[in-house]
Amino acid sequence: MKEMKMLEHATEFRKRLLIVLVLFVIFFVAAFSIVEQIYKWFVDRSDIKLTVLGPTDILWVYFVLAGAFALVAIFPIALFHLWRFISPALSEEERKGFLLYLPPLLFSFLVGVLFGFYILFPNVMTFLMSLAGDQMNTMFTAEKYILVFY
Repeated sequence: MKEMKMLEHATEFRKRLLIVLVLFVIFFVAAFSIVEQIYKWFVDRSDIKLTVLGPTDILWVYFVLAGAFALVAIFPIALFHLWRFISPALSEEERKGFLLYLPPLLFSFLVGVLFGFYILFPNVMTFLMSLAGDQMNTMFTAEKYILVFY
C-alpha cells in the first residue's frame, strides 16, 4: 500500500472526477444527437398521444432523455474510476472481496433498469390511468410522461 498525502489524494480524486465528467458530457452530446430516436423508442411503446404545452417543452424532454442516457452509460465507467481511487487503500484480501461483488452489482443495475422499464412502468401507468376512469379526459404532456420513468 502506497502512502499518499492529502493533496495527492485530492489531485487523484480531481483527475478521476474530471475524466468522468468529460465522458458524461461526451455521452450527453452523443445521446442528444440521437435523442429523437430515443424519444420515439419510449413513445412508440405506448398508444398515448402526448402533448406539449409550450415551444420549449420538447427541448426540455430531449435534455432529460439525453441526460438519463448519459447517466446510465457513465455508471460503469464511474464505478471503475471509483474502484481505481479506493483500491490502493485496500489490502489484497479486501480487493478480492470487493471484486467478487462487482459483477453482481453491475448485473443488478442492468436488471433494475430493465425491470423498471418493462415491468414497473407499464403497471404504474395502467394504475394511474385507471384512477381517472371515465370521469376525466386524461392528457399526457411529453414532460410528465418521460418524468414518470424517473
